[in-house]
Amino acid sequence: MENFCRTLKTDDAHCTGGAGKFLTAIATEMIPQLAGKFPIDTAQLGLFGLSAGGFFASWVVFSRIHPSRST
Repeated sequence: MENFCRTLKTDDAHCTGGAGKFLTAIATEMIPQLAGKFPIDTAQLGLFGLSAGGFFASWVVFSRIHPSRST
């Protein structure tokens, strides 16, 4: 990870993480904005990804802050 952070010219604490903030942005900003412009059934959404995106999608499924979870 050190090399990746050096490539980004940032320290380790600021070049990774933020999954919770990203999920919150998707749920509170992106989805409502898209639903306002397109006929989206927000009760029937899915999330998938490859590589790091797949890891994020898996993290979301087991996260306490999952946007479609009612409890």
